[in-house]
Amino acid sequence: MQEWMRWQPTKARRFSSMLLEPARIVVGVGAAMAFIGGFMPWADGTVPGLSGMGPEFFSGLGGAGDGLVVILLSGIVGVLTLHRTPAQSRVRTVRLLPAIFVWLIAMSWISGYRAASDAIDSWAHRGGHGSIAPGLWLVGLGIVLMTAGTLYLLPPVLRW
Repeated sequence: MQEWMRWQPTKARRFSSMLLEPARIVVGVGAAMAFIGGFMPWADGTVPGLSGMGPEFFSGLGGAGDGLVVILLSGIVGVLTLHRTPAQSRVRTVRLLPAIFVWLIAMSWISGYRAASDAIDSWAHRGGHGSIAPGLWLVGLGIVLMTAGTLYLLPPVLRW
């Protein structure tokens, strides 16, 4: 039967299902950074409490859930860009989805930045202070990397 199918069993390599090209790796690293940053605090500071000044933080997972959007969409962008099946798909929409999702992540980051700034302002009105936390900047850097890699991969999709 193997002779009829002309199929030879092969030994699977470790990352054989992934396309590891430089632009795709940049998108994958950016997606991982945004994924991790989505779980981190986006603003932190101190506010007055019953026992003096106490720590306070703002997370992207609370409120409008911008962090959740970032986490879900960055994971999807990483899979769609690095996995061989969707990256080599003949359906143009599948190959355009990472660019659309990166745009949605960027819009969610802007919304999260505004929400974090509003939280810092509310802490200041209560007599405390705060600043943007590294989690929000990590997401922003991940978005920049995902955008750069996706824009590099986009022209062949559009000229298809």
